[in-house]
Amino acid sequence: MRLLTCIFAVLTFSAAPLAAGEAEYRDALEEILRRGWIGTSDALNGAREKYAAAARMPEAEGRAELALALVEMRHRKFEEAEAVILTGLRANPTQQDLARAYIWLQVFTRKHGGALQSMRSLADRFPAEADADPAREAQWQETARLFGRILGFYRGPNSEFSQADLDRLEEQLLSKLSSPYRDAFTTAQSELAAEYEALGQELARVSEQDAADEAKRVELERAFIARERERTTSE
Repeated sequence: MRLLTCIFAVLTFSAAPLAAGEAEYRDALEEILRRGWIGTSDALNGAREKYAAAARMPEAEGRAELALALVEMRHRKFEEAEAVILTGLRANPTQQDLARAYIWLQVFTRKHGGALQSMRSLADRFPAEADADPAREAQWQETARLFGRILGFYRGPNSEFSQADLDRLEEQLLSKLSSPYRDAFTTAQSELAAEYEALGQELARVSEQDAADEAKRVELERAFIARERERTTSE
């Protein structure tokens, strides 16, 4: 993930109006990311120090944890990233950005059982209908899309799950989502399936081209050998 994308994601974490001290807090978040994105241990330690100060600010809302977790993942400190995300979730249990980051990290680190349980738990909290608050509704929609993409990923090549298990999981999740969220879920899953199909077609095309190139190479080698033999015998 690019640094500017991470900064945007963290700074737009909350749609609430700017409060007193918010500008200072956002500067602190950006500093965590800018410091920590450099691939050195000194940079990581600097980001952790900045986080310790930012986390004490009243505007925190879990964004400092999200920023540091991204930095920890950047440095492949996945256990540390998980710990800081859980710290943020304990203080901000309804913060969906952190919840999605936790599920994504579980998938990435192959803690698939934990990821599925986290998805089921988060699905239990979906509203029965679209949220009247646009910012919260956008969060629910994004979470439903994440669910769909993860199911699509698990249905892809080299899946560790049987299709029957995935069918049951999909049924469980969809049973907890109302219509707009089910639509977001199924659309995201279908989009990823289409991406897999396109990738498979491209790999097949490359494989066919490689085979054709190999056949051409063999043909040229044989022609060269034949010419050399003819030249040698004629001499």
